[in-house]
Amino acid sequence: MHVATSRAEPTAALPRAAPARLPARLGPVALGPLALAGCGIACAALVLLLPPVLTGTTGFPLGSLRGAAVFAAAAAAIGLALGQLQAVLRRKTLLAEGNAELWNAVLAGTSVGIALVEGELSGATRFQVVNRALCATLGRAEDELRRLALSELVHRDDLPMLLRHAAHSRGGTIEVRLLARSQRVVWAEVSSARLTATGGPARSVWQIHDITAARAADSELLQVLESERAAADTLRSLDRQHRELLSAISHDLRTPVTAALGYAELLAEGDFGPLTEAQQKTMDIVARSLTNLSRIISELTVIAPELTREPMPVATLSVDAVIEDAVQMVALQAAMRNQAIVRHRHADTELLITGDEVRLGRAVVNLLTNAVKFTPEGGTVEVAVRHEGNEVAISIADDGDGIPIEDQHRIFDRFYRAPRATEDGQISGSGLGLAIVKAIAVQHGGSIELSSAPGDGATFTLRLPLLERMPSTRRADALRLG
Repeated sequence: MHVATSRAEPTAALPRAAPARLPARLGPVALGPLALAGCGIACAALVLLLPPVLTGTTGFPLGSLRGAAVFAAAAAAIGLALGQLQAVLRRKTLLAEGNAELWNAVLAGTSVGIALVEGELSGATRFQVVNRALCATLGRAEDELRRLALSELVHRDDLPMLLRHAAHSRGGTIEVRLLARSQRVVWAEVSSARLTATGGPARSVWQIHDITAARAADSELLQVLESERAAADTLRSLDRQHRELLSAISHDLRTPVTAALGYAELLAEGDFGPLTEAQQKTMDIVARSLTNLSRIISELTVIAPELTREPMPVATLSVDAVIEDAVQMVALQAAMRNQAIVRHRHADTELLITGDEVRLGRAVVNLLTNAVKFTPEGGTVEVAVRHEGNEVAISIADDGDGIPIEDQHRIFDRFYRAPRATEDGQISGSGLGLAIVKAIAVQHGGSIELSSAPGDGATFTLRLPLLERMPSTRRADALRLG
């Protein structure tokens, strides 16, 4: 159903391809029949009344030369006045035509939809003027857009809001849904401005900008964010489950390890009989290893940031001593694979650091254990110590297959294992070793680095702040200070 327009004479529909045109009332200025009749009566009155007034007679002085001259002068003046009036009207007409053409050019050339609305706003209101951009946005011809009421072009849930916004015309924009051809929804940003002078008919111009693509992009972004939020919740849940599992494992392991440590200490102290020198040395390594294992089990659930907040015993340590103890703990594992652990010592200078002996030893052991795992049988693991500025660099290199570049950025993540290790099935591990090394390095103010290329092995470098550099002859005295 179409509601009749409020205009006295409806604007004729333009061809589909024609540019938008302003209404006829905005076109050229011209005198109507009543105005022309009024001008004629005024001119006749002037011709009849002006000569008697100028000659001082009561009648029209047609028979005198003076009267004829006055009549001719009056007629000439009236003709001149009418000519000037006609020129003024012509200029105003040309100006109005130029303004109309200018507006038509603006409407046709702008890429934003423009519509002119007249009369009081309601659901039955129709557009009086629309431009090509609005036709393209809604996929409708110009005559169709001017024929349809707002209730047929605006989503019913958004129409009341749009009418209130346009009626107040206080600036700003509003987002509404417009109905294009085939009832396709187009999101549009609408702003309106009143053009009506005081006392004139209600008239306003609407600017309509298509924001459907922007709304779709925003919606897609929200979906991505929601997906990432759900993934983060899942990861937090998995991390909590891992921690609970580690806590249960540490609880189950603590009792047998404590019992084994007790018996190892009794054996080392000779409670079950005297030991040879080789046996005593072996039992010392077993007892120290079990002590470290007991502490590792206690710390199994405190990795990364939690580890850094736990109180840590600090002592002055020899880098060579830490490495020597770690090598002894891994030597048997390397020997079983017919591997050699080669140490490159740092000249005759002793490098000292401060920190927790057990945790730093654990970091070096983890690096050595990884190197032994990934070095083929009969291969070599190299350990080197360098003094670099204010740091000590401990490098441990294997001659395995190396680590793919795409996996290197995740190698220090908790529970992460390289795909080759998981696919092979022969290399065991929980994915915690390197994460623990990184946590210990950060706790001691240092860092851990990886250098690797496929087929060329991997080198892990543990960097720690240097406390002091001194000759080896002062090593005993320095360690006693700690």
